[in-house]
Amino acid sequence: MIWHLINSIYYKAYLVLLSEHTVIQQNREHLYPAEDTISAAFIFDSGISGSASWCFVGHESAKEDRIIVIGDRGTLSFSVFNYDPIRLVTSEGLQSIIVPNPSYVQLPIITSVIHHLQE
Repeated sequence: MIWHLINSIYYKAYLVLLSEHTVIQQNREHLYPAEDTISAAFIFDSGISGSASWCFVGHESAKEDRIIVIGDRGTLSFSVFNYDPIRLVTSEGLQSIIVPNPSYVQLPIITSVIHHLQE
C-alpha cells in the first residue's frame, strides 16, 4: 500500500493507491478526527468499474443519498441511509420497489452490546 500526502492551501488529503482502487480521504471541516469527505474509484474482479463519493459536511442543498448501478440494460438506484424506494429503469419503463423500514432494526445490536457489558 502506498500513501501519498497531498498538501494544499485549502486542504490536506490522503491518497491511497492500491492495485484495483484509489481512495482520496479529506477532513475538510475538522469537526471531528475522522475524514468527512471520501472519493473512490475501483474495479471489481469481474472487470466492472465503479466510483463513489461521500461528503458529510456538504451544504444541505447538495444532499443526496443514492447509489446508482448503470448497466447495458438499464439502471438500478437505491439509498443507503434512508428508505427511499428502489428505482429500476429499463427499456420497459420505471419500476419503484418499496422496502418497508424494518421495525427495531437496531435492537439486535443494542441487545448484544448490553448483554456483553453486563457479563
